[in-house]
Amino acid sequence: MKIAIQPTQKQTRGLSLTPHLQQAIRLLEFSNVGLSKYLEDEVEQNPFLELKYSSNQIKKKPQPSKYKGSFKKYSFSQGKISKSSNSINNIGYLSRQIDPKVEKKENLRDHLTNQLNMEIRNALEKKVGQYIIDRIDDAGYFSEEESKISKNLGVKENTVKNVIEKLRSFDPPGIFAKNLSQCLLIQLKERGQYSNKMELLLNNLTLLEKRNFSKISKICGVTEAELSEMIGLIKTLNPKPGEIFINEITETVIPDILLRKNKKNKWELKINEETLPQIFVNAGYAQELKKKINNEKEKSFVTQHLESANWLIKAIQQRSETLLKVASKIVQIQERFFDQGIEKLKPLTLREIAESIDIHESTVSRITSNKYIGTPRGNYQLKFFFSSAVKSLDLGNTFSSKSVQFKIKKLIENEKREKPLTDNDLVRLLKEKGIKIARRTITKYRRKLRILDSLKRKRAELPKN
Repeated sequence: MKIAIQPTQKQTRGLSLTPHLQQAIRLLEFSNVGLSKYLEDEVEQNPFLELKYSSNQIKKKPQPSKYKGSFKKYSFSQGKISKSSNSINNIGYLSRQIDPKVEKKENLRDHLTNQLNMEIRNALEKKVGQYIIDRIDDAGYFSEEESKISKNLGVKENTVKNVIEKLRSFDPPGIFAKNLSQCLLIQLKERGQYSNKMELLLNNLTLLEKRNFSKISKICGVTEAELSEMIGLIKTLNPKPGEIFINEITETVIPDILLRKNKKNKWELKINEETLPQIFVNAGYAQELKKKINNEKEKSFVTQHLESANWLIKAIQQRSETLLKVASKIVQIQERFFDQGIEKLKPLTLREIAESIDIHESTVSRITSNKYIGTPRGNYQLKFFFSSAVKSLDLGNTFSSKSVQFKIKKLIENEKREKPLTDNDLVRLLKEKGIKIARRTITKYRRKLRILDSLKRKRAELPKN
């Protein structure tokens, strides 16, 4: 039984989700580690659910069953794919384990100051920029009025506005916004997903909070089905972009799925079974209880919890199938990347994956969130494989923006130190490789890579007296 995660409509024309559908959507967004913790909580609340861990998992052992009869068993770590999947199936066991490590992370203000020093040359603008960076909040917002900054620093208000605009182009996307609407809008523009309708929606977040979907649809000039897609897109954005820098340390991620080549030199995928327990529904115990109780309230309790357990089983099974189906399509499209490296990464969108396997774009967004794939080249977020296209001089061909950034990095690494490549030089050299790209895009990519401009690179190479 497939679980369709779609919004239902009430007679009031509002959008609503049943508790079961809300749970299914939530399961899609969990990493395997997050799902494992969630299942432990569910087992505590539902007497008909039990977990079993593999010998390699450091977990508490499941409590022995109160009923010694047979169980219905679902091992979701096996990750079988439906008939619609392609050649990536019948996966063998992969024994490689990844040990968590601890690494230092720079804080938000250090991250922004580094970009400031690389991107802004003017001493006055740099002073204004540092003033603003020092006052940004931990979530990444900055709400101080330009006029106040102008007065405090004794600079023109236009100078302050120009600096703030430059700072809003910094990483992470959405930084230095005054409010939530502006933060999300900046991220949409960065992704190339901005539209007037999306701006209207973001300007009416209070109506969205009140779930007044009918009124929002009229304001935006869209159907409620279209509105549902727009809301799904908003949920993929980060409302607090600065918070990714809050923790001083972070654990190296454990991949949710593993990719290796088999004996026939074909790529194979499987869910990382070391991160998920097996889950059981003890239907026999439920039936035994029903025979022993006469109270209708208690019978209802048994029925409801048994139904809830079975629903959870099916929802997890659907999650596993969806995860492997999406990952399989990504591997199929990006096969040359896995064989040859980032220069062969193709441009790819969530919509392309959704249409190719006939699921909703928001489902692709959710199932690829918080998920990592372990490959011979290392661990990658599934979101890594999605990037915008850069035009080619050869009509009909395109390059991934990430592969172009890699080419830029390589060109600069191999440049003559006494004569660094300017952004215009990079435009010319990439054109020779068949890539059509504007100078301003080169500048944007260089900033993302945290590479100084040619003048500063040259100064850095000059011998000190």
